[in-house]
Amino acid sequence: MSLLVFAEIPVADDVINRSIINQVAQIEQAIFLDEAWSVQALTDLLANPNSHLLIATQDVTKIVMGYCLYQQLFEDAEIFKIGTAPYYQRQGVASQLLTAVCQRISSRQAQRLMLEVSVDNLPAIYLYQKHGFTKMGIRKNYYSHGDGRKTDAAILEKSLMALP
Repeated sequence: MSLLVFAEIPVADDVINRSIINQVAQIEQAIFLDEAWSVQALTDLLANPNSHLLIATQDVTKIVMGYCLYQQLFEDAEIFKIGTAPYYQRQGVASQLLTAVCQRISSRQAQRLMLEVSVDNLPAIYLYQKHGFTKMGIRKNYYSHGDGRKTDAAILEKSLMALP
């Protein structure tokens, strides 16, 4: 995989940004199915000045390969969603996005990054562990599936403080 280009996307106030948010919503639908966020939900989240959308592209065409939606409030940050378009999965896009998010929030003085992941999403859990996340708890029956099943969420965190 060639070097990726990362860009933070502001509120969907112009045609290019709306196009990017539409692409993110399409990826959401492809990979999260019944848990996908809509264009409106994404736009509403990004209206909050503490919320950010980081996208990964290979060039200036702005074809979204992957994205990370996150929020930073003072020293704490939380990843709401991270996803890779199906065609680009298993090529290191999500790993590079995690690294880029950690760099960005660390430069803004974040000390901790948190996220929630389904306990049955073993590839994602492995990726997060590889990036230094540790389990801090469980949310029982957090995820609801279209077939009525419920799945627990693991709450993971990563310390971003420099070690002495």
